[in-house]
Amino acid sequence: FFIPRVKLWWRETTQQIMWAAIQDAYHADGEMYLEELERAELKGPGSLQLRADLHIPRFASYEIHLQPGGYVGDPFAGYIYYHGLNVEFGNGNYRDELQTGRADTVPLPPDGKVKRVLEQGCSAGQLTLALKKKFPDAEVWGNDIGAPMLRFAHMRSADLGVETHYMHELCEESNFPDNHFDIVTNNIMFHEV
Repeated sequence: FFIPRVKLWWRETTQQIMWAAIQDAYHADGEMYLEELERAELKGPGSLQLRADLHIPRFASYEIHLQPGGYVGDPFAGYIYYHGLNVEFGNGNYRDELQTGRADTVPLPPDGKVKRVLEQGCSAGQLTLALKKKFPDAEVWGNDIGAPMLRFAHMRSADLGVETHYMHELCEESNFPDNHFDIVTNNIMFHEV
């Protein structure tokens, strides 16, 4: 009984230390990172649609996996998440290897034609990018409630020259019409929620 508690405490404490160190590093050069995000909003390929009026439900403000500020409460959430995830995976996901493997398992529609794809709860856009690589001729979108995550996702996509589109919205209140997409998927959105 005692040892599992110590393991849980140790895991939680080391995760908090990791997140704090990463957050501190991005905030130390915050102006530079904000400028980087702002420059990316003006360029493509791809697009970013943010909604200042979007109501953020209470559940979205929790610090998912102890990430300070969660996905909505820190302007550098995308940077922090992306870097923290790679630390957690022993620096083994900087090229989205995990998400590329996930994209390879996405089932095709019955007719095999893929014109439009949506990743719900796309966070930093890693699976969104992997889906675009898998379906290069498709229009690929990612949506998320976290504007800081979407800003990072768009910046990264634009820097890589990959045309992906990002929409700031609740997954359950999508601005897209019914039957608009050939594939709708998510990476770990239900796990996080």
